[in-house]
Amino acid sequence: MEICDNPECRIWLHDECIIDYVLTKAYKTILEEDAQAMNGTAKTNGRKPKSKAWKSKLTGKVKTENGHTVVSITDIRKEGNVREPWDERVPCLQCQELLE
Repeated sequence: MEICDNPECRIWLHDECIIDYVLTKAYKTILEEDAQAMNGTAKTNGRKPKSKAWKSKLTGKVKTENGHTVVSITDIRKEGNVREPWDERVPCLQCQELLE
């Protein structure tokens, strides 16, 4: 579990909730980038990704790097524009302040 560093918030966050939040955002970004590459415009038909639609496409692990909490993301898709692993900083799920 991680704790928000904001003294006005200080909520505890489960790693599973953090991973779901970050991977949902990453998956939405990937969908928009892929749509833009195919059509020249960023369209996703106005639909939001289904809950945990990233499940068979991305994996993530919470870790601390350079003093910051990040989710290390791995693209596990078998086809398409597969990306190299990358890290995303983690915001508090309540106040949106980046976790340290």
